[in-house]
Amino acid sequence: MISVDIIEDIEEIRNTVSEFIGLQPELLMNTAAASVEEYLVKQPTELNPDVIILDIGLPGISGLSAIEIIKKNCQILK
Repeated sequence: MISVDIIEDIEEIRNTVSEFIGLQPELLMNTAAASVEEYLVKQPTELNPDVIILDIGLPGISGLSAIEIIKKNCQILK
């Protein structure tokens, strides 16, 4: 099973994509957040995502800046 996280600030997009992923038998919808800051709080410590759908133009920490932060966070969780 492939675990998927989503970081998207537009609620309608985030919810639609989350619902779609949740309906796929080979995918596990893990965490959905509206910002990088929210994601870092919500991300479960026991499961690193296989895939992150990450909006680049987010308020606060941008999606591009988040890549290194999330990558380091996932390495700590291993």
